[in-house]
Amino acid sequence: MRERALDFTCAAQPMRVLFRPGAVPDAVPDEAALLALCRVLVLCDDHGLDTARAVAASLGDACAGLHAAWAGESPCGG
Repeated sequence: MRERALDFTCAAQPMRVLFRPGAVPDAVPDEAALLALCRVLVLCDDHGLDTARAVAASLGDACAGLHAAWAGESPCGG
């Protein structure tokens, strides 16, 4: 069986963690602006769909989409 080569780029920026009751989804647009993000893809599993929808709505036009089938793994080790 031939192995498929992985080809990806992972750029991990310094982490910022925000702890505050009610921070999601209201703080997400401000955090996106702080990072100069103009398009944001919202990822969640099926358990976080309500929150993800609220985050996507709070982003407005900056929301690039909502993917609700995330399996919790990424090339960056998520």
